[in-house]
Amino acid sequence: MTTPWDLLTRIWRLQRRMVQEALPCLEAAGLSPKAFFLLAAIQDTPCPSGLSRNLKLPPPTVSHFLKRLEAEGYVERTPDPEDLRRYRLHLTPKGHEALQAGRACLERALARRMKGVSPEDLENLERILTQLEEA
Repeated sequence: MTTPWDLLTRIWRLQRRMVQEALPCLEAAGLSPKAFFLLAAIQDTPCPSGLSRNLKLPPPTVSHFLKRLEAEGYVERTPDPEDLRRYRLHLTPKGHEALQAGRACLERALARRMKGVSPEDLENLERILTQLEEA
């Protein structure tokens, strides 16, 4: 019988393999895996402390990556209109382009693996993942 730990381990392994497979493509887009996931997270959480909390990364790590992404032109900071002591993060056009390229890298890697899976199984997988997310 499959245990919750077995499922978590397999999901984690799949994610690691997908990122490893997509790594050359991500690097060609100018991104490390952490930088890619940070860019993706900025769209939902545009403040550094929220990013640190949501990504479960130490604030200095997030700050380091944000400074690098800003220096490379992927991200810009603007004052938070509700609290001028804070700032909000926004992807630049270059950041949006890199994020789209990174997503395409990971989608291609997953699409290669999905070729051997029936459409019915993919529909079941989507339904099950939705149930797990909503539980």
